[in-house]
Amino acid sequence: MEMIELAELTDTPVSTLRYFESLNLFTAVVTLDGQRVYDEQSLRQIRFIRKAQRLGFSLDGIQQLILRSRAGQTPNPMLRQLLQHKITELDERMAEIQNLRRSLSMTLQRLDKHPERPYEPLDDLAWIDRI
Repeated sequence: MEMIELAELTDTPVSTLRYFESLNLFTAVVTLDGQRVYDEQSLRQIRFIRKAQRLGFSLDGIQQLILRSRAGQTPNPMLRQLLQHKITELDERMAEIQNLRRSLSMTLQRLDKHPERPYEPLDDLAWIDRI
């Protein structure tokens, strides 16, 4: 398939595919007449890259996993480290979100407790600094 078809199948801009290819994340097969075509392996690799990005993995981390795998090395130790780091990041983000939710709930309770009193949001919205 040509790059435009790969782009359509993976919902990835051609410019992004070119960038990925420049990083050696996937490669084209060059035909006898010099045409660059992409096979099912390229399609699987792009889908893996895009899914990993959606999960929050950096392109550098994805690249390291792919390069290790191509070199015949198991990417498991590195993958384990990346996953542990991502879990830690998510735990930290969830704690931030829980704190934000508590602050919003407290503000809502204050509003409900005194609905007739004019409310100065700037006095009570210190939680905004934590966003």
